[in-house]
Amino acid sequence: MRAFGIIAVALLAAILLAVTNPSTEEFHQCIRSKAEAPATEKGVLATLGSSLEAWLVTAYSKQTARRQDYTLFSIYTLELDGQKQRWIGILGRFLPLLALPEGRPPGTLHEQP
Repeated sequence: MRAFGIIAVALLAAILLAVTNPSTEEFHQCIRSKAEAPATEKGVLATLGSSLEAWLVTAYSKQTARRQDYTLFSIYTLELDGQKQRWIGILGRFLPLLALPEGRPPGTLHEQP
């Protein structure tokens, strides 16, 4: 009976993760909202500049973002300013992943070359 309870909880958790796995469009909206962060200067030009930057970043992300869908979560990769940026999309949210230096395999981040 206890095994049935564990299986039921695991199945419900998997269903929850699968249903809340964010879409590519949600990723683009997240990138846009980060680019639309309020300008440090107040005024029409600052707002216009922020809006234009958000539009450009969104257009760029729609062309170059790559999604790896693992059903329960997704990994999104986008190259910005010459650096690969990665996020995990899980439970309807996007969390940044630690970037590895180029040419370094996973699991070797803290090892000395």
